[in-house]
Amino acid sequence: MKISLFAGCFPVLLGACAVTPTALPDVIPLQATTFPNAPIVQPKNKSVVQGYEHRAVTDPKPWRELNDQQAPGEGT
Repeated sequence: MKISLFAGCFPVLLGACAVTPTALPDVIPLQATTFPNAPIVQPKNKSVVQGYEHRAVTDPKPWRELNDQQAPGEGT
């Protein structure tokens, strides 16, 4: 048991020691766009409830009849 634990941990420890620290690359935002003459499009604000339509609660309809009306082969 101890040998298998050592055999499993040794490569991990060896790999952790072998990695040399490197500096992170400089991350600089782009100063200019690829197309400098491209128009700047501003986002349009929309209402969250735009297109909302109030629907009153109704009693359930017979689903078999509705299902038969929407069947792909209906009317043939």
